[in-house]
Order: sequence, then C-alpha cells, then structure tokens
Amino acid sequence: GLTCVLTFTDGTLVGAVLDRNGLRPGRWWRTLDDRLILASESGVLDVPSSEIVAKGRLQPGKML
Repeated sequence: GLTCVLTFTDGTLVGAVLDRNGLRPGRWWRTLDDRLILASESGVLDVPSSEIVAKGRLQPGKML
C-alpha cells in the first residue's frame, strides 16, 4: 500500500500527519537550532546526536 505524509506550515509553525495505515514510518528529530527533520528513514542527514534535543515518530492518523 501507498503511505502518505502530509506536511504543512504557516511560515512559523510546521506540522505533519501520516496516513491512517501507517505502513511506512515517519521519524522526526528536533535539533538545538530548532530544525525539524522528518523522513521515513532515520539517518537521512548526518546530524551529530549531541545536536538532537527530541525525537520520535508519527503514529498512524496522528499529527505532529
């Protein structure tokens, strides 16, 4: 099945939602400089672990 992640922003805030099936994960990291990295695979960017302040994954049908 096809999995979709919808991302959106108002220029200040950013959000994302995973489709209801959640067959492909949506992993996210927040960095010290307030970047939000969202991808289906971890490690898509080389970010030192010392710069990551929070991380998690989108749940099916839930919003970040």
